Amino acid sequence: MSKKSVRQMTSEVIENEEVSAGIFRLTLAADSFPETAAPGQFIMVRTSDGVDPLLRRAFSIHDLMDRRIRILYKVVGRGTGWLARRKKRDRIDLIGPLGTGFSVPKTVKTAWLVAGGIGVAPFQMLIRILRSKHIDTTLFFGAGTGNELVGLRDFEEQGIPQVLATEDGSAGEQGMIVEVFRKRIQLALGLPGKAKIDRSCRVYACGPQPMLLAVARLCRDSGVQGEVSMESEMGCGIGTCMGCVIRTSRGYERVCREGPVFPAEEVLWE
Repeated sequence: MSKKSVRQMTSEVIENEEVSAGIFRLTLAADSFPETAAPGQFIMVRTSDGVDPLLRRAFSIHDLMDRRIRILYKVVGRGTGWLARRKKRDRIDLIGPLGTGFSVPKTVKTAWLVAGGIGVAPFQMLIRILRSKHIDTTLFFGAGTGNELVGLRDFEEQGIPQVLATEDGSAGEQGMIVEVFRKRIQLALGLPGKAKIDRSCRVYACGPQPMLLAVARLCRDSGVQGEVSMESEMGCGIGTCMGCVIRTSRGYERVCREGPVFPAEEVLWE
């Protein structure tokens, strides 16, 4: 992340659509937002008119195109509640793009995306890039209920095969998406038994930490390269406060700076 590519700006609300109960897709004007932003990067958004909440909130970049930036968010507290009340032509202060996003090496021919709940947010932008590179892409998307599986029509329009799972069985298979993914990847790679590392395959995951841990272990056991987008409370979002550090094979690293995306094998989960 180059400091020159980061901007603080006040953006006008174009649309703030409730796409499912308590889940919103916010579209902002982004005339001066850097077009070099990568999928998996994030923005820090001011979510109050005063000092409460005082700190900004981090949101993955859902998409960036046509001079518009989108974020996908779930209302869980005062900050996101304030955000949900924003109307067309309101103005919102943001800083970004921040952090390290997903990588798409030239060797990748097949991409498996694993999303849990609102963790699907960065995959809209990632999928568009994968498709532009003619990479065979499949989305594994799980949530508590079918109402939380947002954005399915957008993925269908991009021609992305989807494998769905919900805990209550209201959409797709009943159960956890990581278990569904485990069966599919084992079938694809001819497991059980460790497969030879195939650098043409790459797993991208974003969601709750228990899901990321399970995906990381599955990547390790199957010999497939993986990247996970970690979540952490952030004070500043620019690497100064050191409030979002995690342990990796290289030592302590900041989710907001070296992350939020890390190679799955480098995160020390225990």
